Amino acid sequence: MLKRTLVGILTVATFLSIAPPATSNQLNNLYESCYKDGNNQSCGALGRLCGRGNRQACGLINTVSNAGIVQIDYYCRQRNRRRACNFLQEVNELGGAGNLGNLCSQGDRASCNSLGVIVCYAAENSRAGRPPLCGLLN
Repeated sequence: MLKRTLVGILTVATFLSIAPPATSNQLNNLYESCYKDGNNQSCGALGRLCGRGNRQACGLINTVSNAGIVQIDYYCRQRNRRRACNFLQEVNELGGAGNLGNLCSQGDRASCNSLGVIVCYAAENSRAGRPPLCGLLN
């Protein structure tokens, strides 16, 4: 009886510890909040899901990172903003946005701050044609 109870408790505990996979709708909501609103918490949630092997979340967070880098590159090349160019160089030296995510998840505040800058410019990128949203690298 005791053995059967322990097996039952372990089975329930194992079942409860497995988080259900995020649905496409949840991922899309996180993506919208991250990309269009510049919400770092939503971006972080996508990053964590990606780290757990969710390919769709990885694709979405990569899209956001790429959009932010494209927008910063615009300020570097088209607007000749030295701070934007210096920032891009630092990101490249640190292994890109993906590696910044790894460093941030290990508690590196500077990497987390850099990701926040990228996300801010991604949100600006999504607002194409409207006034700039992010002035961190002016």
